[in-house]
Amino acid sequence: MRNLWSYSSLFLLFLVLFFYFTSTNEHLHSSGHPAVEIPKGVEVPEVQISVDKLSDDSWLLQVDKEYFTFTPEQAGSSVIDFQKGHGHVYINGVKINRLYGDYFNLELPKGKNAIKVALVLNNHQRLLHQGNEVSDQVEVHVSG
Repeated sequence: MRNLWSYSSLFLLFLVLFFYFTSTNEHLHSSGHPAVEIPKGVEVPEVQISVDKLSDDSWLLQVDKEYFTFTPEQAGSSVIDFQKGHGHVYINGVKINRLYGDYFNLELPKGKNAIKVALVLNNHQRLLHQGNEVSDQVEVHVSG
């Protein structure tokens, strides 16, 4: 009986610590990464996306950006440059991949799809300008 009490206590402690650490860890939340505000005096990156249907029934995401360069060779770098990094591609609020170029082939489910690209730094911090994420979103309807 004493062993059962010890194991139960350890299990309860584990649960409390597990829920505490997972609820306070920003990397486990929906965005996946912390955000950083672009400082005054830095040219603010811009992103605009479009999605077009291809002949093979897939979709082509095209990214136009200003004041921002994709730098895959620097992914994970701790050096902060507010105009270099990569993108995160989201379909219906779910991150599906990183983006290191101006084009990305998408497979979309039937129905309405919200496609979003957010710009992030090489250290994976999301870019904010005046509290708003530097991103663009379009809606695509895929018929059956």
